[in-house]
Amino acid sequence: MNYIKKFFNFLRNLILFSLLIILVIFMVSNRQTIDIDFSPLPFTASTRIFTLMLSCFLLGVLLTILILSQKFVKNIFNNYRNQNKIKKLQKQISLQQEQI
Repeated sequence: MNYIKKFFNFLRNLILFSLLIILVIFMVSNRQTIDIDFSPLPFTASTRIFTLMLSCFLLGVLLTILILSQKFVKNIFNNYRNQNKIKKLQKQISLQQEQI
């Protein structure tokens, strides 16, 4: 059972790594410049396509980390609060046992 799990982890990592390589090759091969017009503002930016794609990719990774870390921090806080409740209940149980 453990071997199957390791195999699927290896397969997943291999697929993700190959997709990342394909993405990098695709981004680097697109060297044309494009003009980005910020419509309500009087700014126009001229940049290469792969720079724009790379910045969008990194922005997506950053937003994903921020969203997942919020849930992670919330879980840590809930675990800490639950541990404190357990300690208080254990103290109450021990006090009641002493009274009996």
